[in-house]
Amino acid sequence: MGLVEGMGATTSRVDSGSLTGDRNPVQVQPAVTIDGKPVQVDYAGLAPGMIGLYQINLRISPDAA
Repeated sequence: MGLVEGMGATTSRVDSGSLTGDRNPVQVQPAVTIDGKPVQVDYAGLAPGMIGLYQINLRISPDAA
């Protein structure tokens, strides 16, 4: 498991402690691997309707361990 230090800046500024509206992706797309193989990231950014919570939506290959 790799070191996680936050996901960085988003495309639109959100003040600290504020709810997030619609999707607000991060400026730099993360690279995600499962079982040493890269997976497709569909969305990485702030979770809509939440405060300070990021989410990553990805596709896991059927042959992943």
